[in-house]
Amino acid sequence: MASLGFLIEKLSKSTDSNKEEKIKEIISFGKNIRDDFWDDFILLLNDPEGLSALLGVSEDNIVTWYSKIKKYLNDKDDELEVYKKRRKILKN
Repeated sequence: MASLGFLIEKLSKSTDSNKEEKIKEIISFGKNIRDDFWDDFILLLNDPEGLSALLGVSEDNIVTWYSKIKKYLNDKDDELEVYKKRRKILKN
């Protein structure tokens, strides 16, 4: 099981050119840990002061995470739906 610090470190090391790809990877990584991982993480965002103290990240930065995570979760879900719609059963 990966730690929260590992996830944050992986995201923070990405460069601007591949940041989008890294975000998608980390969203998938969280979902692979457990389907409800991001839902649980979002619950932690209700205490930005505590997260700020724990992670050493400013509260101003933490309050932007909810919308970012939701955006990429929705994007990822949309990609999965498109993939499911494209699948067809071929007749023999």
